[in-house]
Amino acid sequence: MINMSTLLKKVLYRMNCCLQTFINELRPMNGYLQILTRKALNPEADSDSHFITCFSMVVTLRAKKILELGVWQGGTTLPFLCGATYTGGFVESVDINPTSFRCPRKLKPHWKFYQSDALKYLESIPEGFIYDLVYIDDWHAYEHVAKELELLAPHVNKSSVILLHDLMHTFTHPNYVVYDDSNYYEVWGHEQNEGHKEQFANGGPYRAVRELDSNIWEFATIPVCHGLTVLRKKSDIASRH
Repeated sequence: MINMSTLLKKVLYRMNCCLQTFINELRPMNGYLQILTRKALNPEADSDSHFITCFSMVVTLRAKKILELGVWQGGTTLPFLCGATYTGGFVESVDINPTSFRCPRKLKPHWKFYQSDALKYLESIPEGFIYDLVYIDDWHAYEHVAKELELLAPHVNKSSVILLHDLMHTFTHPNYVVYDDSNYYEVWGHEQNEGHKEQFANGGPYRAVRELDSNIWEFATIPVCHGLTVLRKKSDIASRH
């Protein structure tokens, strides 16, 4: 017969081992979270302020299937990956250009980069595949974003969330911005960003979101750092019996 004192010691020893394992697994992530927090509080790039939001969105949704359209230097890739380590998720990052992002070794099991045109990539998604979380921050022209949303529609449900950056581009927040030939230089205030005029052509991402069927979609925007828009399919009103 096992002595209760001996049994208690064994239980406490096992608990301590489990706790130490958890702490050891968490410690490396603390470093990443400190980086995300520091960048969010002291933004240098155009999406830094949203890093903690991106991370917490993954965790809150328990997101496992995550799609990132637009990577560049991997600024938002890191918070999505950090969240995916907690949820057991996987991040597919897509960009037509190569990325300079170097994925940390501990995060590599949760990530794959695809150098591809976003529209072609979306067209290749298997029928019935549903994403938990999608982030759009690639080419911002109206036609491109509108087509992305059209192609994504079958691959998200009422529990999915689509995040879009730059509906308040050029720091117009809390107001949205729609570029056209008549107001472009008025919004920018100078002519040194001609390339942005093409990228945000014909109304940009806000027009694409604004023209969605309001009977099917709803959205709201966090009004900082060019705006981070949360878009989702509308849910039915739950009935109580």
